[in-house]
Amino acid sequence: MKPHMRPVNMFLQYLLLFLMLPLCSSTDTITPNQPFRDGDLLVSKQSRFALGFFSPRNSTLRYIGVWYNIDEQNVVWVLNRDHPINDTSGVLSISTSGNLRLHRGNTHVWSTNVSISSVNPTVAQLLDTGNLVLIQNGDKRVVWQGFDYPTDTWLPYMKVGLNRRTSLNSFLASWKSPTDPGTGKYSLRINTSGSPQIFLYQGSELLWRSGPWNGLRWSGVPAMMDQMMINISFLNNQDEISGMYVMANASVLSRPAIEVDGYIQVYTWQETEGKWFSFYTAPRDQCDRYGRCGPNSNCDNSRAEFECTCLAGFEPKSPRDWFLKDGSAGCLRKEGAKVCGNGEGFVKVEDAKPPDTSVARVNMNMSLEACREECLKECSCSGYAAANVSGSGSGCLSWHGDLLDTRVFPAGGQDLYVRVDAITLAENQKQSKGFLAKKGMMAVLVVGATVIMVLLVSTFWFLRKKMKERGRLNKMLYNSRLDATWLQDSPRAKEHDESTTDSELQFFDLNTITAATNNFLLRTNLDVVVLAQFIRVSYLMDKK
Repeated sequence: MKPHMRPVNMFLQYLLLFLMLPLCSSTDTITPNQPFRDGDLLVSKQSRFALGFFSPRNSTLRYIGVWYNIDEQNVVWVLNRDHPINDTSGVLSISTSGNLRLHRGNTHVWSTNVSISSVNPTVAQLLDTGNLVLIQNGDKRVVWQGFDYPTDTWLPYMKVGLNRRTSLNSFLASWKSPTDPGTGKYSLRINTSGSPQIFLYQGSELLWRSGPWNGLRWSGVPAMMDQMMINISFLNNQDEISGMYVMANASVLSRPAIEVDGYIQVYTWQETEGKWFSFYTAPRDQCDRYGRCGPNSNCDNSRAEFECTCLAGFEPKSPRDWFLKDGSAGCLRKEGAKVCGNGEGFVKVEDAKPPDTSVARVNMNMSLEACREECLKECSCSGYAAANVSGSGSGCLSWHGDLLDTRVFPAGGQDLYVRVDAITLAENQKQSKGFLAKKGMMAVLVVGATVIMVLLVSTFWFLRKKMKERGRLNKMLYNSRLDATWLQDSPRAKEHDESTTDSELQFFDLNTITAATNNFLLRTNLDVVVLAQFIRVSYLMDKK
């Protein structure tokens, strides 16, 4: 090739590449004239999420899924989870009725199946939240959205719960297996009875519950206090009962998911490692398992031997099973206990996860004190707690029967008040007073020990100071003795002795004075005066 032809060829290559870019670039929208085929890719405007066909590991079946654009391996939403395609001929398009439709050839696979009365055309768009929505072009009204039908992952801005207007109940369901995204046996949904809670089910069996929303967090998830990067909201009104969360920092990626083994995992993306890390798991321990210790009991995971104890005023229903560390039968009210009009009261359980509130009565307009009085009036009331713990506490939760699935936490729980008979109440108050007395005695001992320590340190410091002063004085006396010995042998000292022989004053040598004053150890002010007078007289005589 001639040298002058190279620039021309390079120009043509760049021009061809430029012309091909629109054909290769991805979009975020499916229109009636632009269907979506296997091999295509939808990418949200800010490239946060992507949608495309995929096959799970060790499978040839094709599904349409959504994933974070940084991680294609972890699919967070599946459109046709229970309707796979067995080849690559699938097409997702807008039908003549305006619905989003998945088909292979003429074979129908899946459809949004919503009623669209408007003549305006519809388009499907992948939003930066990961939500695939069907929108009417004219008024931009959303007529269908993928977030109403979660898979196994709870994404930010996705609502889980009941839409009271449409009766649609949105919930999470695990995959059948790591290679099959079909609807599995584990589900996470909001139970709307009593005070709503999040329940984890295996089929119809209840495995775990979040506890009710207490104004700050789900009461059975104290770890939420530490997770300030997530802002959670809960709505309970005439239109819906739902939970939703957003990230406090939009740059942080998080995805709570229900796994195929039935555990809830909350993952966050670590950019430096390039992978997801789990920072929360539920159920966390054996006390998280629903009904671990049976009714009217308390589960405390910090107890080494056996985590189950009966609530105050109750005793094991089956002492034998309890001895064998099987608390599933729970506890019964102590035999002969009278809790109706016989001086009964309430014992407080601190840092508790309240009993199952699906069977509780709820009054959000009642104070905690009014809640107590109301519960005390009704003999069937077995306990109460605040419905909202923010501030000083408000609202009323009351139970009228067995107290189910109660546990305590090291911290982060709330106060539960259990109805007890007069004898149990008196015993508990005595124990509380004894505990307070022990705390008071401990405080006295701590203060006393502190005072003694201060006195010992002060005495030690004073004695050490006196020893240092005596040491300095002894050193001075030692030097003075050396000087005195030298002066006694000097000619001037002999002359002075001769001149004072006939004096009426009595003179003493330094050794005599030292012995008389115990090495000049001055104990009183009088000692100081006498010594000072002696030095003055000696000085005047020396001048003469």
